[in-house]
Amino acid sequence: MPDDLCELLTLEDAEAAVGGTKLQLDEGFRDNACDYSAADDSGDASVGLSYDVGELKGMKLKDFADILADQDAGVKTVDGVGDSAYAVKVISADTLVVAVGDDLITITLIGAPTDSVGAMTTLAKKAVDKL
Repeated sequence: MPDDLCELLTLEDAEAAVGGTKLQLDEGFRDNACDYSAADDSGDASVGLSYDVGELKGMKLKDFADILADQDAGVKTVDGVGDSAYAVKVISADTLVVAVGDDLITITLIGAPTDSVGAMTTLAKKAVDKL
């Protein structure tokens, strides 16, 4: 894991994911994360990436997804990124959770103009490729 998680999620990639809305870095908003939000009242958009080392502790991400599915969270399997990945809607944020070994990368997205799962998958693939 890099010291600066914004190496895994660049401002340019985050802005592309929300259709070009101008974003700004939210420094210190969360530990173990890189977060961007709309700049200058330019809209209701935000993109974040968190990285949790060893979070799965041997558990399969599918077990975690099954727990969310039991809560009617609209869990969707996403193929082709990390060891396994699931998209889910959490309140107003679209979320993609990606397993990489026992580590979890979580991408959150608010304000995607169209395909939020596709946008989050693109971001996650770029992040995993940089590890």
